[in-house]
Amino acid sequence: MTAPYAGGLTAAAASASTEQLTNDRSTEGIPRSAIDQSMDAKFRLNHYYKTSLEQAIERSE
Repeated sequence: MTAPYAGGLTAAAASASTEQLTNDRSTEGIPRSAIDQSMDAKFRLNHYYKTSLEQAIERSE
């Protein structure tokens, strides 16, 4: 009988995930306009979630 799932990664999954972490990230070959658009989307999402959180905190007070 196997033990119930306790969360976290299994040993096999943990070793597989550490192998995947060795990939280097590079923007080489990606157009500058695409990078600018992705940064804009990142900042918009960050602002949206930050203001949503602040408003939720204000409503709960």
